[in-house]
Amino acid sequence: MMAVLSILLLLALTDVSTGLFYKKHVFYSTQLTWTDAQAYCRKNYIDLSILDTQLEFDSFVTLTAAQKSESCWIGLNKAPSETQFTQWCSGKVLDFTKWKSGQPDHTDTEHCAFTSNNQWENVDCGKNMKSFCYTWSPEMIVVKKMMSWDEALMHCRTHYTDLLSLTSETDYFMVNSRITDIQTPTFWTGLRFLNGSWFWVNQESLLIPPSMPLCPAKPFQCGARNVETGVWENRDCEEKMNFICYFSSKIWSYLTCVFVANRFTSNIQETKISKLSGELLPHIQKRFGHNKTNKRLAIRLSLTSH
Repeated sequence: MMAVLSILLLLALTDVSTGLFYKKHVFYSTQLTWTDAQAYCRKNYIDLSILDTQLEFDSFVTLTAAQKSESCWIGLNKAPSETQFTQWCSGKVLDFTKWKSGQPDHTDTEHCAFTSNNQWENVDCGKNMKSFCYTWSPEMIVVKKMMSWDEALMHCRTHYTDLLSLTSETDYFMVNSRITDIQTPTFWTGLRFLNGSWFWVNQESLLIPPSMPLCPAKPFQCGARNVETGVWENRDCEEKMNFICYFSSKIWSYLTCVFVANRFTSNIQETKISKLSGELLPHIQKRFGHNKTNKRLAIRLSLTSH
């Protein structure tokens, strides 16, 4: 009897699970009119920065602290015929604002908004200013090689960050924009069944897709998504198909260790786990740093007999 003790150690930079993809705001120092700034952002990124929720605004404030005092265009404007700012340049309704006291004013001539010291003001769109663009991060990589689930996971963690997990509407939107590149009917994701439960390999919270069985039989314990229908399927983990990796230098870092023991019993003693974790910790800290205040260490254990 041989058993494999799989330990997934997650180092998360935040305790809040909000999905994989997030807006990354990019500062552009060249001074342009609002229209020219938008054209630049749309050519090189997605658009001028859109700050449509408190969470998004807080993230923006943190990521752009070095440019706090700069006056920079954001993706908020209005038509000359309108008396109020009602929507973002993306068309989304404006229901979150950070206007400076007394702003907006002169709305008959000042139709574009900028941010300065984390407050918004409106000004003539023809004024030259620096700007903030946004793009989506992390980067997605469609891998057209034919690999099993374990091979796909190893490939993603060796060359990028991890196998893709989908836990929010934004994640699904981003993936749907890339699935035309996939050459197989289904593709591997970071969804796995181990130790009696489904989980994402990046440890995001999981709502089990309705099409997935609560307790799938071996070897159908790996999660794939159908390209055409979007339906989740539990597939044989040894099946070969395409997959999607992602690369991020910011959100999550992972280390996967496999401990193989001869005649290892299913009664795993807590002291043995603590000892093994203690031996791994210096290597984790060397690889990912020593930040103790904002990193969570999560351990998922599973014992699989062979």
